[in-house]
Amino acid sequence: MRLLIPNPANAAKPIIHAACADDVSGGDYCGPRGFLEIGGKPGKARVNPIAKDVDLGKRLWALSESMTGIRYLSE
Repeated sequence: MRLLIPNPANAAKPIIHAACADDVSGGDYCGPRGFLEIGGKPGKARVNPIAKDVDLGKRLWALSESMTGIRYLSE
């Protein structure tokens, strides 16, 4: 399992890269780059197209509010 789960220091690298790198813009996704994209150097990573589906995101948000009974930032 150690090969699949990064230690805390490696897990933090993409977050630090996203916050500090000059080549990162709003909407970019940063993650590990390298062998199986686990534990590699941080950089821009591929985003699954479903993660950018605005309509699906709205439906998920509404479902989450419905299931939890908490409304947050809803119109």
